[in-house]
Parts: sequence; C-alpha cells; structure tokens
Amino acid sequence: MNKKVSIVPLTEKRLLSVLEASEYIGLGRGAARILLEDWGALRKIGGRVLFDRKIIDEHLDAIAVRREGPAC
Repeated sequence: MNKKVSIVPLTEKRLLSVLEASEYIGLGRGAARILLEDWGALRKIGGRVLFDRKIIDEHLDAIAVRREGPAC
C-alpha cells in the first residue's frame, strides 16, 4: 500500500504538534508547552495533544502591538 505524504507548511496548519508549535514560536518543547497551555492553545483530540495556531497567532500579535506602542 502506497501512502502519500504531503508536507503542509506550518502557517497553513490550524493544529500543531508540540514539536511543530515549539518550532513555530522558537522555544524548546517544554517551554513552548507550558506557555501555550497558559495561553489556552491546548487541544486534545483522542490521545493527541495539539496546539491551536490561531490562538498562538493572536497572542503573538498582541505582544507585537504592545511592543510597537508609543515610546515612553
């Protein structure tokens, strides 16, 4: 049986594994998991633990807006 393997860019996936999510935000797996659970991005489907990229992007965008705000 031939199994097709398609490679989807992380920016096109909605749910990411812990390895993909850590790569996406540039942190180690342990630190990424703790942060992403705190942000509410954790999704459990069956026995899989996944992270919602939409939630991750919202938090990263909010951080970027705060840093781009008016200078003190």
